[in-house]
Amino acid sequence: MSKNKVQGVQALAGFGLEGAAVINEEEKKPKQSTVVTVSATNPAQENASEINLRQSNFLQQAGLQPSDYLGRFKENSWQFCSTLVVFQIIFIILFAIFVDYDSHIYKDSKYISKLTADPASQEYKDAIQFFKDADHHLVRDYAWFQDVHVMIIVGFGFLMTFLKRYSWSSLGFNFLFSAFAIQWGMLVQGWFFETSKHQVNIAASHWENLKSIHINIHAMMEAEFSAGVCLISFGAVLGVASPVQLLIMILFEMVFYKLNAWILLDIYNVADIGGSMVIHAFGAYFGLAVARCLFKKGHIDNPAEGGEYHSDIFSLVGTVFLWMFWPSFNSMPGGDDDPGRYLAVMNTYLALAGACMMTYATSIWCTPNRRITMEHVQNATLAGGVAMGSAASMPVTPFGAIIIGAIAGILSTCGYSFIKPALANAINLHDTCGVHNLHGMPAVMGAIASVIRCAAGYYTSDHASGTEMANFQLAGLATTLGISLVGGTITGFMMNIPLWEQLELEEYFEDGKYWEMEVYQVPQEE
Repeated sequence: MSKNKVQGVQALAGFGLEGAAVINEEEKKPKQSTVVTVSATNPAQENASEINLRQSNFLQQAGLQPSDYLGRFKENSWQFCSTLVVFQIIFIILFAIFVDYDSHIYKDSKYISKLTADPASQEYKDAIQFFKDADHHLVRDYAWFQDVHVMIIVGFGFLMTFLKRYSWSSLGFNFLFSAFAIQWGMLVQGWFFETSKHQVNIAASHWENLKSIHINIHAMMEAEFSAGVCLISFGAVLGVASPVQLLIMILFEMVFYKLNAWILLDIYNVADIGGSMVIHAFGAYFGLAVARCLFKKGHIDNPAEGGEYHSDIFSLVGTVFLWMFWPSFNSMPGGDDDPGRYLAVMNTYLALAGACMMTYATSIWCTPNRRITMEHVQNATLAGGVAMGSAASMPVTPFGAIIIGAIAGILSTCGYSFIKPALANAINLHDTCGVHNLHGMPAVMGAIASVIRCAAGYYTSDHASGTEMANFQLAGLATTLGISLVGGTITGFMMNIPLWEQLELEEYFEDGKYWEMEVYQVPQEE
């Protein structure tokens, strides 16, 4: 590099490629620069006017000086920290009262006592076989659990990092809210599905009789699904709701979600192994209802919203993880002797392939100059897994699975290109991640696909005929849409209460509000 060329590298509070652009200054005298470190969340530490920083393209477009950015965020209150501590203490108390290990697997006194018997006796052999079966149960199901666990933490987390100045919050808060939803989900799941079936032991103490929720690998699986529902809704309001508001959202959403799941699974006996209705449709439309209630001027066409080269790459990493593990997500609820679990793996695998191909084709058709849009690839390629959820355990035939996935890919891509901006203009609905296009519409389509398959003659032992099951599948979809929209509206109004910390206009889509960040300029000279 010649002496007349200076290469400067900027990284201003997560601005991404624009802020970290390589600046080549031709035929200019090299300027002396020093390395500076400034806390973006505490501008009082440095005099911003004395900092030798070149403006990024974003600051130039917005007409801001670096000092303006550094001082734009209000000082955070203690509410976020206090809320986390209070909820964690409450969860500890509730777990102490209601939750215990699954005694039938982990500490059954009947079999533990037999371990002291004569090794040659039948009692001892029965005890050993019991614990071998328990271990086999764990080994078999833990693989499914781990796949979905990676999807929730890594897949969903990185998928949301497309925002150029909100990537830390997208991934970091996804991590936090997953931990919150796992604990709260286990409790609410137990109260809805286990407490009513709990048998009171008269000989035991009142304290022991309260422990009606039992933790096992299946409870952990359900907790992952619970977290997934909340993260879908989180995507609808990503960057425009404060962490405290989002904790309140999860608190209310979990109750509505379990209520809907209880109605569909225990009363209607719907087939929804992959959660098209119970998980995706509910999470999407609940989140959209919340987003509409929280809408303010500044959500739409905010210059801080949007992706850049490196943020889109990280988001695509999340897409790839989700795409690879989605067959496990759709098949995990199946039982050990459920042939539908095997079908779910194959059907989802084929549907994802069909969605991927048609997403690329539709993206080229929808985009000017016949180019591929990264947003489409990041999201619509996954629509086949969403759409295959309800009919995953049904014999839809291999070519039928590919058709469902292909149509879902087309529908999702068109949603991002046409429906998302239309809804924003028509009803002021700002959907940050486009959950309506990835989860909402493909989930409705998947539920309809299951209705068609049941009407064609498929039904389970819980129903008398295919027509009856088709009616219950349709009723399940209607119930899900009703509870999610009503529940989301109620929750949205609760989140709008001035008591909770809320974001200001200049704080939307900005990591600097809640994260300790630094500003660097690192000039490199030959």
